[in-house]
Amino acid sequence: RFTVLALDALVLLPAVCRLARALGAAPSAAPSSPGEPPTPSLGLNTRVACALFQPALILVDHGHFQYNGVSLGLALGACAALLERKDLLASALFCLSLNFK
Repeated sequence: RFTVLALDALVLLPAVCRLARALGAAPSAAPSSPGEPPTPSLGLNTRVACALFQPALILVDHGHFQYNGVSLGLALGACAALLERKDLLASALFCLSLNFK
């Protein structure tokens, strides 16, 4: 159980934080129309908490000693790298996420 938590802390947590920051910096895909109030965006802490406290990940990974958080962290890191326009890093992280298990 400790190894699952340790790998989540080393891979999933930084990837979630990096993606949350990248999503906050990304321009909105659908700008609000004139005269319409802007839609509020989720804060960084809310985005991170929603990703980390996802019940299925907690129950499956930590209850059954699975390492799905590592694959998910690598895939989320690839998404963050795409938003940061780092295509080579994104492709490497995505390939690692596919081949982890």
